[in-house]
Amino acid sequence: MRPLIVIIFVSYTANLSVNAQDFSDPVVYNNYLIKEQTKIIKLSLEYLNYSIQSDDYDGIDKKRLEFLSEIRRSMNKVRRLPNFQGTARLKRQTIEVFEEYISVYETDLIESLGLKKQFDDSYQALEAYLEAESEVDDKLNRAIDKLYKAQEAFARKYDLKLDEYDEVDLSDEIDQISELSKYSRAVFLEYFKVSWEFNELLKLLPDQNHRKLEKQRLKVIEACNTGLKNLGQIEPYRAESEYRQLTMDLIQYFRTLSRKEFATISAIYKKDEFTEDDAEFINKVIQDYNANIRNLVLSWTLANQYLWKENIN
Repeated sequence: MRPLIVIIFVSYTANLSVNAQDFSDPVVYNNYLIKEQTKIIKLSLEYLNYSIQSDDYDGIDKKRLEFLSEIRRSMNKVRRLPNFQGTARLKRQTIEVFEEYISVYETDLIESLGLKKQFDDSYQALEAYLEAESEVDDKLNRAIDKLYKAQEAFARKYDLKLDEYDEVDLSDEIDQISELSKYSRAVFLEYFKVSWEFNELLKLLPDQNHRKLEKQRLKVIEACNTGLKNLGQIEPYRAESEYRQLTMDLIQYFRTLSRKEFATISAIYKKDEFTEDDAEFINKVIQDYNANIRNLVLSWTLANQYLWKENIN
């Protein structure tokens, strides 16, 4: 998937006694805005990760609407916050970031979801989808960059000192989300490339055309070999192995079917006439595939969900 550029917001501390709700204190004021912004960044990354891996379009849209509600709640909380000593820049830039998120989630991501629904048609649809989401990233990052500059100016004006412990903690948290998202999507895309080719193979079964089926069967095997090689070169996320291994298991399953069962089907299609045993063999291959793939994909999906649950608080 595309790289996710996340501006790291830092927390500051000053040599002052801090009341958690004392918004006349620049530290409290600054960190309150950071907290709301960081929450939205985390939720956005989690949504984007879910949206690319799920084919439940209604579920994706439901999560999009839930996320919009969270953005509006955070924006309303910030709007109720008074300007700090008459200065509105930091608050205004925070609100503008939220407004940009709302614009993206109300418009751009609906268009992006439409492109996702065309994944089965071609790789070009996937490329268009990735390009659209890259444009979304650019929009959000431009808005976040303005907020980051406003925060820097706020810190300079009120002589806030960087608290090393808080800074490392917050940086690690957001870096972790971005790193996990990048890893999860890289693994997913290797699966997607192979599953797309295998679905093309399945579509050829009704035609009973030996030449076309054999050509696509070999393409699937080549895609599997490439996918397994690429997955072997992806460094596990913090020693994580189950999600990547289950992805490799899925691809190996596609390769085994293509090398064995579909090689037999290809040979059957080369015949002038099918026997009853030939028809039974083909039907059994399809039935076994439908039963096995559901369980394999379910385990694979749960492994990804567990990966996020275990690593993101």
